[in-house]
Amino acid sequence: MLRHIALPLLSLTLACAAAAQNTASLPLELRQASSRYPVTLYAGKDCAACDAGRQLLQRRGVPYIEKRVETNDDIAAFRRLTGANSLPVLTIGGQQLKGLNSADWTSYLDAAGYPAESKLPTNWRNPAASPMVAIAPKPATPATPVFATEAPAPRDDAPDTTPIDPTKPNIRF
Repeated sequence: MLRHIALPLLSLTLACAAAAQNTASLPLELRQASSRYPVTLYAGKDCAACDAGRQLLQRRGVPYIEKRVETNDDIAAFRRLTGANSLPVLTIGGQQLKGLNSADWTSYLDAAGYPAESKLPTNWRNPAASPMVAIAPKPATPATPVFATEAPAPRDDAPDTTPIDPTKPNIRF
């Protein structure tokens, strides 16, 4: 049960941290709204409703983070986080809005203090969409000797086979 609670909190914390990093150049009104109520859009690649939601946020000038839901791992994490089976889902602070309903999105953005018209600087760009679940790096393969006759390097975890000298203290590091 704790894992289901911790995942949304972790996601919200990460969204807050990312929003704070990108908002230094924003006008005060947007900085305050985005620091208190960061916006995250959970969307798919080829999703008309998701595209319309993106356009609504961009028209209004809302700085947001986009999480893409594409792989099976993304879908499972998305369902655990939101309980939803369809896209898009918008979070504004801790509030989740499932599906695209322009009137609801606008109402919640107003309540969070986002301006009705864009006040973003002309050079502002939202961060690139990122996957819902980070792709784990492949484990590194051990280095192989250059020549077939070259002996592999000794391993640190290999047992020490040096004979013990009874006349010296038996301390090894």
